[in-house]
Amino acid sequence: DVNGEFRKENDEIVKSKDHIITWEKDYKKGNWNDQCKKKSFIMRLQRNSSSDLNEYTCEYYEQAWHRNSKFRNFIVRVTKKIGKKKKRTIEVSVLCSDTGINSDEAVQYILRRWLQENDFAYLIKHYGIDQIDSYKYHQYRDLEDKEKTHDFLTKSREFKNLQKQKYKCLFTRICG
Repeated sequence: DVNGEFRKENDEIVKSKDHIITWEKDYKKGNWNDQCKKKSFIMRLQRNSSSDLNEYTCEYYEQAWHRNSKFRNFIVRVTKKIGKKKKRTIEVSVLCSDTGINSDEAVQYILRRWLQENDFAYLIKHYGIDQIDSYKYHQYRDLEDKEKTHDFLTKSREFKNLQKQKYKCLFTRICG
């Protein structure tokens, strides 16, 4: 039973001293429940300088997660003003295994993580930081000029000192 195994793994997370806060994968926007008691806060996040702030209005409510009631589930709406009249609102679902953490903190932790994820998405899209340049390789046995590819051994200081002692001993015996 896949769902049984899933619940068992999540129960282990809840029992442990380690906790997770994460996005609910495949959450469908539009599950917002206007009847639930909501909390809200304003979050100001820096952009490229400390004086360049974006302001977000965050509203959320908490419920038990439908897959495992031991997990807290926050349905969150984040609204950002764009210009004087426009607003952009997103809706996400956040899961938390820590029953002791303050709900505002839990939501803020994951929203701050969102900035980092967006930074990585930008770097991947524009700079290709996740791309492998090549899967090419060459077999050593196929190289024609093996002389040019030999390893260069370096002599450590300790090795050089031992070599000096050896030569001194030999010189003393021979010239002695």
